[in-house]
Amino acid sequence: MTAASPGVSVPPWYGNDTETRDRILSKLRMARRRPASRDHWQFVVKRLRLWLGSADGKQVRPPCMLILDLYPNGALRAHKFPPNAVKDGRLAAAWEMLEFLLDEVLTPQRENAASLRPASISFTNRNIARALADPVRFLVCEQVTQDLHALVSRAGSAAAEADCWSPPVLAEADGVREFMQRFAQNLIAKGKGASSTASEAPGLIQGLLAGGERRDGRQDNRYILQALPLSKCELLVGQYYCLAYALFHRKPWDELPESWLFRVESICVEQVMQRPVAERWRRHVRFLAVLGGETPGFVGLPSVRAARKRYAASMRRLKKETEEGSSTVSEAESLDVPLYLPSEAVSSVSADSIPDVVLCAFTGQIISGPNANRCSRCKSAYYIDEEAQRADWSRHATECDAIAQLSASAAAVSLRPGAPECPQISRPFWRYAELVHIYMEESSLTFDDLDAIEEYAWPVARDARNGWPVPFVTVGGHALPRPSVERPNLEELSWMIAVMEWMLEHQGIARLRSGMQMGRWQNDSISSSAAAGEQSAQHVVLLSVEPVEDMKQTAITRYCAEPSASTAAIG
Repeated sequence: MTAASPGVSVPPWYGNDTETRDRILSKLRMARRRPASRDHWQFVVKRLRLWLGSADGKQVRPPCMLILDLYPNGALRAHKFPPNAVKDGRLAAAWEMLEFLLDEVLTPQRENAASLRPASISFTNRNIARALADPVRFLVCEQVTQDLHALVSRAGSAAAEADCWSPPVLAEADGVREFMQRFAQNLIAKGKGASSTASEAPGLIQGLLAGGERRDGRQDNRYILQALPLSKCELLVGQYYCLAYALFHRKPWDELPESWLFRVESICVEQVMQRPVAERWRRHVRFLAVLGGETPGFVGLPSVRAARKRYAASMRRLKKETEEGSSTVSEAESLDVPLYLPSEAVSSVSADSIPDVVLCAFTGQIISGPNANRCSRCKSAYYIDEEAQRADWSRHATECDAIAQLSASAAAVSLRPGAPECPQISRPFWRYAELVHIYMEESSLTFDDLDAIEEYAWPVARDARNGWPVPFVTVGGHALPRPSVERPNLEELSWMIAVMEWMLEHQGIARLRSGMQMGRWQNDSISSSAAAGEQSAQHVVLLSVEPVEDMKQTAITRYCAEPSASTAAIG
């Protein structure tokens, strides 16, 4: 039998042409005749943690097939790149995986290894185990007596569906990740691939597993984010990718100007925290803007002032590129660093210049720098009023002594990279975060996220050049040398999910499209008590969305037209 009969479903391991089918069946017969051993194998398919340039100029991650000897040796038996893996990053077909297994039985890669059948073969991927179930059973199960003709012809039949035996699916063996990392490092050292620190950063699931703390909490009432179990992390991240896929195809940025700004009030439910927190501290206000251009998406900003400065910076960049007829930009602009951070306006911890915007060291609220109460000794702590300053003194006293002593011995201590060290104040409530959700190329995601997308088959707009969702948080604030780019925590990722859910609703897109004609949207179906109790499955719930302004029509546009004035106003 060299081909499937007309009208009969062909199993995926059977090959796609007559020559391949003859070769697979021949090797399967010969492997079946080999004596059985006591070895237990594990078959793994993993992508290398590096990027290679393909023939068409794209960046690809080549997959590698591994066969591990779990017992009795606990070692790697064989590894191989699938055909065209380096060319287009394509995963091996089922018949290619089966042929690799059969070749290891007939002609082992390892020297002095006997040509024997394994006692069992396990997998790490359920889909692969299901696709190779029949030939693996024929190979390792002694009680199977049917011939190959019956094995092929039963594909897709009712008998095959009823007989649902499949090889075991086990967790990946220890040492696989380390081997793949060494393999990738060797290729990088030889100049055959490239990687980056951003690609090696923890993924979304890893960040949620770690728990953390809300970035703008307050003393004992600050949010302590729980470390979620793996199953809930997978559900939450899977929901994020499904919504991001739907939003990309909905393309709200094609209908909405980037200059429109909306105020979004949300509440973080009690389930997220390790202990009860007053409702007023669970509430959060962010300002939403939809992004277009080559990297579409949306951003959640901490204040109207921050949004105006971000918009002004983008307009100046566009104006500069238009005038010069070039895409050459400065290092800060190429990194897309926010220009509204207080640390950009403060040259030293003891400087007399006061930033335009600061955060209260006690409450964490964004306040006007010139109108704030500042510690007269260290000149680094700002407060919304005298009461907050007195309440914070028990904790600030130690910091104040250290900074004041250093300031006395050094007239100015720069906070820029490479400057002398100084005791920086880095309380979470002295920072504020910009939540960014944009669509970029595949190489912009971390390796952990890319592996999870493939393992769980989460939808991504793979055909589009910029269809891969990239969530991150730009954290800045007083006493930070420069903004840091971090993974979103549970609350921040949940906020992005809540915004996408609302935007994908018909009324959400319709209301956003109406722009400044839009009235305040109020979530009448939920109360604060319901958010904390009955609907605790949701981590963040939107309470209201309302328009704030069209930034294009505000006075900020004159800063774009007058670079010297904008520098003085924003710097």
